[in-house]
Amino acid sequence: MTMTRLAASALAAACAALLAGCTASVAPTAPADPFAAPLVPGGESPEAPEDAQSAHPGLLGAPAARTGRGIVVVAVVEGSRLPSRVRAAFTEDTGFDLRIVEVASAPEAQGSGAQVVVGLDAAEALGAGGALAGAPQDATAPEGTALVGAPGAIAYGRDDVCVLADRSWMSANALAMPDSADALSRPPYASLLAVPDPRATSTGRAFVEAVAASTGEALGEWARGLGASAVIAPSVDAALAQWTAADLLVDDEDESSEDGGDAQSDAPGDLPLVVAPRSTAARALNNTGTESAAVPVPSTCLARTVYAAGVADDDRESLSDGAESLIAWLLGWRGQRALAEAGAVYPLDESALGDTAADWFLAPSGAEAPSDEATAAAAGQRVVMWEEGLTAPPPAEEEPQS
Repeated sequence: MTMTRLAASALAAACAALLAGCTASVAPTAPADPFAAPLVPGGESPEAPEDAQSAHPGLLGAPAARTGRGIVVVAVVEGSRLPSRVRAAFTEDTGFDLRIVEVASAPEAQGSGAQVVVGLDAAEALGAGGALAGAPQDATAPEGTALVGAPGAIAYGRDDVCVLADRSWMSANALAMPDSADALSRPPYASLLAVPDPRATSTGRAFVEAVAASTGEALGEWARGLGASAVIAPSVDAALAQWTAADLLVDDEDESSEDGGDAQSDAPGDLPLVVAPRSTAARALNNTGTESAAVPVPSTCLARTVYAAGVADDDRESLSDGAESLIAWLLGWRGQRALAEAGAVYPLDESALGDTAADWFLAPSGAEAPSDEATAAAAGQRVVMWEEGLTAPPPAEEEPQS
C-alpha cells in the first residue's frame, strides 16, 4: 500500500469518526429503508421482544400472567372489542387460547359459558348483580379505578363514548360540524343522528350520561327536542350500520387478514352522526390508515373506563388459571401494548402508548364529561328521564297573534 493510499484511509477514518460524533445514532431495529412499507396504525412494535412482560414491567403493578393450556371462553359486551391480534398476543405469551362470545350485558354472560367478561363500564359492572365473580387472585384494580360496589371488576383501559361525525360527509355536504350536545336536539342535526337504545346498550346509556352532564335536569327537554327525528337503534352495530362511514369500518375478521384488513362490504348508511365508542375511530380509517373518518362532537363524550371480571358460577369456587391469566395479562405491558396497537382501548399504562392506533386516534381531549361510581349508579334514573322526554308529545306551536 502506498503512502498516498494510507493517508486517504486515515482521512476517511477520521471523517467517519467525525460524522459519528455529529449525527444521530440509528437503532439496530430500524429498517434499512424506512419508507419501504407504509406506516399502518397498530403495526408490530419493534421494541417489544418476546420477553416484553419482564423487559417492560409496566406501570400498573400487574404480576406475570399464568401460563398453561386450554380454552378460556370470554364474553365481550356488545360495543367493545377484543381484536384477533390481541387474542393472538395473549396466546403467544401464555399458551391459553381464547374463544369469544358477544353478549348484551354482564348477566347474559352467565348463560353463555364464559369464564371472563370484558368491556364492562362502571354502570354495567355496578348493575351486574351476582353475575360477576369476586376479586381475582392475580390482579388488583389500578389506582383510582376500583369500584366498591363491584370489587371483582378490574379496569384495563379507557373507551369513551361520543357522538362521532363523518368528517368527509360533513365537508362534502357543506354542513358545519355541530358544536355542542345542545345543537344535536335541533334541526338539521337531530334527523342525522343514530343512537343505540340506552335501555338496551351500555353505549347508549353512556351517551345519556354525557348529555345529562351538560343539560342537568333539562335532560328530558333535550330528549323531547330530539323527539322522533333521531334513529334509535337496537344495538351498537345497528346504529353503526346507519352511519355514512359504515363502509370504512374494519371488522375483526378483516383485522386478522394478511393484507392488513379490508373495509366491510356493507354499503354506507344515510346518517353522518352516530353514538359509538371512541375506539370506532380506529376502525374507520382511510386506505392508508393515517386518518379516521370519525370526529368527536364537542361536549358529547363521556370519559368511560372499561373493566374485565370473572363470571360467577355456582359450580366453581374460584377462577380458572386461564381466566386469572387473561385478567392479569390485560394489565401487563404486553397486554396494554397489544390493546393500544389494535386501537381497542386507550391504555391505562401510558408507557405502552407511543406510536399506536390508540395514541393517534383515541387520545382524550380533557373535555369529556366525568363519570364516577356515584354518577354511574344513577345512570338508570337518567335513562328514565331520557325515555320520558323522548316519548313526550312535541310542544304545541304558538299561534301568531292577530
